[in-house]
Amino acid sequence: VQSRVSQRTCACSDRGKGMGQGLATNLPYEVGEKFSCLDEKTVWSVHRGKKKADNQPVTVFVYDVKSGTEEQLKVAKEAYQKLKTFRHPNVVTFIDGIQNDATVTMATESVVPLQEYLKQQDGQNEFSISWGIHQIAKCLYFLNKDCNLVHGNVCAASVFVDGAGEWKLAGFEYTRSTEDSPLPKLWETLKKYDPPERSKPSVSKKARKVVMFAV
Repeated sequence: VQSRVSQRTCACSDRGKGMGQGLATNLPYEVGEKFSCLDEKTVWSVHRGKKKADNQPVTVFVYDVKSGTEEQLKVAKEAYQKLKTFRHPNVVTFIDGIQNDATVTMATESVVPLQEYLKQQDGQNEFSISWGIHQIAKCLYFLNKDCNLVHGNVCAASVFVDGAGEWKLAGFEYTRSTEDSPLPKLWETLKKYDPPERSKPSVSKKARKVVMFAV
C-alpha cells in the first residue's frame, strides 16, 4: 500500500497560546488563529500559521496530549502517519511534524476548513461546488482502489480548500482497510456519518462496498 501511495459557518478564535509556544520551540512555524468550527469534530486544534523564516503561510494541526485521552492520542498518531504518507493532488500536503510527550503537531500546506471557505465565498456558483465534490470523489477512489482503504470520516470537517480553490481531504483518524469493520467515532456529532453496516449488520456485502467508496 505504501509504495502505491508514494506514486501517486466557521470563525477564528484567539491564538492558541500554550499550543503555539510548545510548537514554536520545536518546529520553525508560528501558530496563529484557531478555526473554532472544527471543535468537537476532530482531535485536532487547527490553526492558521506561517513559517518563521519567510512568513510563508501554512496550516497547523495540534493535538495536546495532556488534555486528551489514550484513545484520542491513538487516532491522532494514526492520522499523522497517514497524512505524512499519502501523496495525491486532493490530499492535504504534509510539510513537517513532531510527536512527543506533550503534542502531536503537523504543519501542512495552507488550507482552510470547507465551512470557512464557503463562508468566505458567499454566493459561490454550483459549478464550483460540484467541481469540489468531484475532487473529493477522485481522492476517495484513490484510497479505495489503489490503497484498499476506506476513509471512514468524510464530512465537512475533513475537507479543506487551498488558495486556488482546490478541495482536499484530511481527517484520516478513522481510516481503515476495506476488510475491517468501521472504527467507533469519538464524538456524537460524527456518528451520523457512519455507514449502514454499523447500525444495520444485515446490509448486504455489495451494498457495503458501495458505501465504502463514499465514506
